[in-house]
Amino acid sequence: MDFDLLINNIVDKGESLGIDGMVGYERIIFLISEAEVYCDMEGIDSFIDNYNNENLLELVEGYKKIGALELSKGFINLINSQKEEKDAILEQLNDMITSRQGYNYDSIKEWLSSEINPI
Repeated sequence: MDFDLLINNIVDKGESLGIDGMVGYERIIFLISEAEVYCDMEGIDSFIDNYNNENLLELVEGYKKIGALELSKGFINLINSQKEEKDAILEQLNDMITSRQGYNYDSIKEWLSSEINPI
């Protein structure tokens, strides 16, 4: 299976239908992609403004699944943080996402492969 093409198709689907038009692994792939795009363009705070807490928790689970445990913990810290702590956490998350801390494109493809072709 061509996972590069599949990931591109999932992102295209998300861009046209939105997160609510997606299911399962599609949602996680799209949320990870969206987080990266928002970090590159506007910052993770814009991503958070555009997605609800349920979506953030899906992203947390997605980061766990692809091995980005520090990112997952960072979002949990953000969700549980006090207002005065948020800016520092957002800056840290933005830096971790733009550098893909704890994951790379191959880890996304490996996870996706295991979702589609479970052992």
